[in-house]
Amino acid sequence: MPLESLGPDFRGVDSTWCRLKKTTLRVAFPVRWTRVPTGDRREVRASGLLLAQLGINPQVLAVIGATPEQTREIVLAARGLCEARGDDFDAAEATVAEIQTDVSKLTDLVQRGFASDQELARLATQRQALADALDARAAIQQQVREVIDGILTPDQVTSLNNIVAARDVVVPTHWKVEPRDDRGWIELRDQLAQARTEAREANGSANPSPRGEPAANPQARDLPLRDPPMSDAVLLAKSRSETNRQSVAHAWRAAIED
Repeated sequence: MPLESLGPDFRGVDSTWCRLKKTTLRVAFPVRWTRVPTGDRREVRASGLLLAQLGINPQVLAVIGATPEQTREIVLAARGLCEARGDDFDAAEATVAEIQTDVSKLTDLVQRGFASDQELARLATQRQALADALDARAAIQQQVREVIDGILTPDQVTSLNNIVAARDVVVPTHWKVEPRDDRGWIELRDQLAQARTEAREANGSANPSPRGEPAANPQARDLPLRDPPMSDAVLLAKSRSETNRQSVAHAWRAAIED
């Protein structure tokens, strides 16, 4: 599937930057877009922002087991798409930002009890306009995600989907390859917090007190952080992260700076 098949805006973009194997639709989460000055390197900075919008970074790619070659293809594909549709990205983000500002101001008036009937009606209209603008921006982002899904294997796509769905959960990335409900994430956070507390207490007992008293447990400093039980999928993701992190980060930087 050539890159040009995504639409007329992609004609002329180097189709070797991404070799599509399949197409999977996925709506990305919005992240603030910053206007990048035009010039030969605009797509370099823009692609980093776009990948962040999609929840993709070197750590995520390492966790899902992406190879350096896949990493390079993903970054170069994002660069090519940003070069082809940079103006569309900027226009979509500007529209979202403008409407969001208006909605925030009107919402503040309503919460303070100062909104007129006209402002209440305008708020309802602008909220719908914001939803439409977000959908339009997501449609552009989705085109990029389709390309990325074509570079990854089906298992990698599944892991990436799960990680992106849990992007706001504050736990190490390798835990996110498996989906959990809200209760499950809360329980995991509690377990990880308990493990950190136990590790701090163990490390404290391994050190002499400020008053020169001997350590209660000199061997405690050698005790590793005791993680909660991991499934095979999480263990594999953790191993991949530790093994692939440097090579993926190097491939990412090389593709960004190419």
